[in-house]
Amino acid sequence: MLAAQQVVPVSGSQDVPVPGELRLAMEELSEAVREHDAARVLEKFSRSAGFRYSDSRKQKPIIQAIPFDRLQRELGAKSGLYRTLLEPSGLVQYVSGEHAVPWRGVSQDEFAPRGVDAKKVWVRWRSEGDTWVVDTIALPAPLPRSH
Repeated sequence: MLAAQQVVPVSGSQDVPVPGELRLAMEELSEAVREHDAARVLEKFSRSAGFRYSDSRKQKPIIQAIPFDRLQRELGAKSGLYRTLLEPSGLVQYVSGEHAVPWRGVSQDEFAPRGVDAKKVWVRWRSEGDTWVVDTIALPAPLPRSH
């Protein structure tokens, strides 16, 4: 296994090298989403800054800020963002089945599933201290209303 500080080299499964600890964070998020493990999914998000959601269906995507407490509430209630991330038509479809392979790095802090348009489905990360957290998730779907 790679040391967390190593840069993962370019390979057939990614386009650009990314920090090893970021590759690991993306793989952990994918696994948590695949397993519908809301508690582990929450670990990948900033408690203080939340994240952004990008509805990538349009030429100019609609981006909305989502506070952590909303994410936590809706994952716990299995509503709203739970459906967006963990139900079959949400993010889970891009980390399961044919996409259950490591996503490719498309920039130093962004991943997209192989075989899917990187302008439509991607996850961007940011560093908070010594931890990588999800900055933005883009999916070709509207964001559900807050519950």
